[in-house]
Amino acid sequence: MSRVFVQDRQTYKVTHREYSPEGYLIVPGRAAKTGVQQYLRKELDLKDGNPNDIVNVYRPPEEVFSDAYLDSFNGADITYLHPKKLVDADSYKDVTKGNIKSAGVQDGDFVKVTLVIKDKATIKRVESGDAELSTGYTAEYAYEPGVTADGVAYEYVQR
Repeated sequence: MSRVFVQDRQTYKVTHREYSPEGYLIVPGRAAKTGVQQYLRKELDLKDGNPNDIVNVYRPPEEVFSDAYLDSFNGADITYLHPKKLVDADSYKDVTKGNIKSAGVQDGDFVKVTLVIKDKATIKRVESGDAELSTGYTAEYAYEPGVTADGVAYEYVQR
């Protein structure tokens, strides 16, 4: 099992907008999802097989909705587009556009968070309809083929 940096994308229709007195945009977003998602083998740094093959990865609810995972969203940085690595002290100033002001909350199969976008250009992008949310994180992938309760086959489990 290896731990890798992953970026997931979810298109999310902005259903509520609020502006702080400072002009920051405060919006809800879906940051993660349980169930089976598809990745290219190379996205997960899987060494065996064709790197361009698609694999099904299961995210169990007990992982996605664990207190530790939900709490990890609180205070997380928001970037625009995909930085090449997780935000750290070296990259913060160049890539951070705001932050998440809440722990994650279960919303059906999703994790819902509250985003505070502070960068004017990024606010304008969201106001113009740019609403794809991508969560960057590290995870481990175990080869554990199975089938979900609703009949979807998978090869790996994400933790």
